Amino acid sequence: KMSTNPLDVIQKAIEIFKSDPKVNEIDFIKDVMDTPDFQTYSNELTTILVNLLVNAKEAIIKNSVKFGVIKLKEYFVEDNIYFEVSDNAGGVAPDILPKIFNPYFSTKKQKHGVGLGLYMCKTIIEMHLGGSIEVTNHSTGATFKISLPMR
Repeated sequence: KMSTNPLDVIQKAIEIFKSDPKVNEIDFIKDVMDTPDFQTYSNELTTILVNLLVNAKEAIIKNSVKFGVIKLKEYFVEDNIYFEVSDNAGGVAPDILPKIFNPYFSTKKQKHGVGLGLYMCKTIIEMHLGGSIEVTNHSTGATFKISLPMR
């Protein structure tokens, strides 16, 4: 683990994510605080954020959302830092929510996914970064929330 500025991780993830031309059709909102540096594996965290952003984009496209929006929010409270990726793609079906982080579970067609992306995100967050991830539905879509210790 290294001392990492959260904004650097976010900027790198956005740079990778925005290299896809399909992203230009989706509104992107970044909402970040002036958070102090924290100890983490920055490459792993960047990869996780890119995975969540790509999943949000794919959900918007799959559900033919006319005015797609993805929001990446970062903030800290006491000793924890939080990253949230939200979309307006309609949310996760209630029967899928309990299985979404299971290995080999996918809602994508077989040739587009093997169901390891969210499972690996959860595994890395819990085992390497010492945090947690959860998904909830809101009025227009889903939010994936990562919680990591700052120390």
